[in-house]
Amino acid sequence: MKPILIVEDDPMIAMDLETIASDAGVVPVCCGSLREAVRAADRADYALALLDINLPDGTTFALARQLAARGVPVMFISAIRKAEIPAELAAARLLPKPFRAAEVKAVISAAT
Repeated sequence: MKPILIVEDDPMIAMDLETIASDAGVVPVCCGSLREAVRAADRADYALALLDINLPDGTTFALARQLAARGVPVMFISAIRKAEIPAELAAARLLPKPFRAAEVKAVISAAT
């Protein structure tokens, strides 16, 4: 089974997402910065990417494009509005913060 990529700079939210992924039976690869996430994206093939949008070192839009081009489903988990997501990424699901664990688990289950 392929791992899932989690990109989240808030350690508490990252731990929640990691727990939800583990409970769903998948291996999470967690990154707290865009730089770390780009390196991780190049090292593995993922079943799903859960991306916060605004990180201290940039936004994850370019990473989302790169992953989507490789066929990796992308879901943004962010407090921004859907209208702020670039048009070419509009097909990606947006789960607003604060999220419910059941919503995340359902997305993970559908992708794996």
